[in-house]
Amino acid sequence: MRERMARIEELLGRLDAAPEPARSGAREVVSAVLEVHRAALAGLIGRLGADPDALRACLDDELIASVLILHDLHPDPLEVRVERALGEAGEQLGASLELVSVEEGQVRVRFSGEGSLSAARRTVEEIVCQAAPDAACVVITDRDGRIALPVVAEGARR
Repeated sequence: MRERMARIEELLGRLDAAPEPARSGAREVVSAVLEVHRAALAGLIGRLGADPDALRACLDDELIASVLILHDLHPDPLEVRVERALGEAGEQLGASLELVSVEEGQVRVRFSGEGSLSAARRTVEEIVCQAAPDAACVVITDRDGRIALPVVAEGARR
């Protein structure tokens, strides 16, 4: 998914360098296609909503979840997705990861446990970025709330 997003960013960069009116025309086409996709996805989510197991199976797919987030159609808010991701990361690390706050896309996490913060950083970064690519950044604090290790969410787009 990250490779695909990087490719899209590269293509958008090329588009920005294109002369007018080609640039405006290409952006208009992309916007129109995205509008059609958003409407189709909204209809699909509406139908899947009648079958919670099918909907959850779709939401557990990273690509599907990312596209729904891109279109602001993911039924789980950022906080819920981050909480779920932190539970998974905490299990992997054998540590406690508590969601402290989410403000303007910044996710603040409290770390406590026997594990090292450097090991936690990478795991938390990967899992949170996968579950919440719309998070602007993640900040890990220690038990006392001191910023222990800021993490920039690589895949974050705002």
